[in-house]
Amino acid sequence: AITVLDPADRLGGVLRTERIAGQPLDVGAEAFVARRPEVPALPGELGLSAKQITTTGARPLIYSEGRLHQLPKDTVNGIPSRPSE
Repeated sequence: AITVLDPADRLGGVLRTERIAGQPLDVGAEAFVARRPEVPALPGELGLSAKQITTTGARPLIYSEGRLHQLPKDTVNGIPSRPSE
C-alpha cells in the first residue's frame, strides 16, 4: 500500500490541467536551467521578476520502511542514471 499526503483537496500540488478556450492546458510550476545569463534575465524583461523563486537546495526524501531515504545523487531528471544504486 502507498499513502500519499497532500495538503490540497486534490493530488498533484500546484500542477493541474485547466480548460482555456475549451482546450486542456497544463499549468503550474515551471522551471528553467540558468546556465546562461539570458535565461534568468527573461522574467525581468517580461515583468515577472517578483514572481521568480529559486530552489532551496534541499534534496527530496522518500519515506519507506519506517524511515527517510535520500534519492540517488546521480539522476537524469530524477531517474537514477546508475540502476545498481
